[in-house]
Formats: sequence, C-alpha cells, structure tokens
Amino acid sequence: MPIKDPSKINKVEGTGSAWNNNSYQWEEKNVDKWATETIEKVLKNFAIKEDKLTFSVKSVNDLVGESSVSIRRQKKIVTYEYSVCLEWSISDGTIEATGFFNLPEISNDVLESGDEWQIDAKITKVEDKTMEYVTKMINQIPRKLRKEIQEKFVDELTKK
Repeated sequence: MPIKDPSKINKVEGTGSAWNNNSYQWEEKNVDKWATETIEKVLKNFAIKEDKLTFSVKSVNDLVGESSVSIRRQKKIVTYEYSVCLEWSISDGTIEATGFFNLPEISNDVLESGDEWQIDAKITKVEDKTMEYVTKMINQIPRKLRKEIQEKFVDELTKK
C-alpha cells in the first residue's frame, strides 16, 4: 500500500505521520518560527492596570530559544525554552517608572516542576515618592506574566 501524501492527512491529537505506525516512533515537529513569533507577540502585548497605574512592555529584547512538539507512543511532548529581556514602563499620566525584566529561563521544565520562573527586575527610573507603588506593582508582575504566557503561548503550543 502506498504511503499517503502527508500534507493530505488529517492529524489527530497524539498521532504522528502516516509512516509512523501507531505513533510509536519518535517524531518531532519544529515549531520554532511560530513559537518565537507567538511568544514575542504575547510579551509585547502584556499589560496590566492596577488602580490608576498601567504596566506595559515597551520592547522585547534578546529573545532567544526554541520550541518543538513531538510524538512518542501516542503521547504529545511539548518542549520550549526561551530567555528574554523586557523593557517596561509604569505610568498613570503623572507617575512614570521604567526598567527591565530579565527572564533567563522560560521553559516547560520549570513550569512542570512547579517552580517559579526567575525574573530579575531592574528599575532605571522612578521618583522616590512613588517607589512604594511601583515596587508593589513589580512584585505582582511575575505571577501575572506567567499566567499570560501559559494561557496565550503554552496552551496554544500544546495544540500544535
């Protein structure tokens, strides 16, 4: 029996290509281009508003990493590992603070282990009288950023 054209095969969750009988053999799908574009978009659009303060990402710098989706024994295996530096600002129109978040490892290993992603924060500009408000907001960012990455990147990657 001839092997079907792979582009015409309907994919089913947890199954590999037509040549991969019972999806038993290791089969990996490179999703780097899609994943890098998607995580960059998620990070660029990340913003939260608390009281009158708005936190937003001004730029995504030094985004480096890779992602893949694999099949083995009818199980989907999703892997990703990125590092990135985010330039951010916090403002309410009168208050302005700026800085950087360095995320050295956004990965499935850290997420699956239940650990928190390491986020190193650096404030480059803030007024003394607003430091308390800015610090409070910065301390909330990692949890909210992790949730955003989970929902808008990892969950979508898992569907690939």
